[in-house]
Amino acid sequence: KDDREDITHNYKYPEGSEDERRVFQKANKLTEQTTDEITDPGITIKLKGSDGMNKGCDFDVYAVISNNTEVERQCRLMFCARTSSYNGQVGAECGKKDLLN
Repeated sequence: KDDREDITHNYKYPEGSEDERRVFQKANKLTEQTTDEITDPGITIKLKGSDGMNKGCDFDVYAVISNNTEVERQCRLMFCARTSSYNGQVGAECGKKDLLN
């Protein structure tokens, strides 16, 4: 018999509640990191997360790469996702995609 008691409600807002979303949004602002390292001014990259994206849930990421020159270019795009804790500590890699034009 499992005699463990779930005490999550003592330190966390109910799953899916407005309070939980508000706390996640606050944590997200504290842990956001930008690593915009575009070294070629002729190329622009726009990244967009899926609508309604919430921490702790699966999500899609979309990339639009634009060549702003008249010269044909070959691009390689590499995505890497890592877990992130509520305190900003980066964890293990949880997804990776390597796309060659």
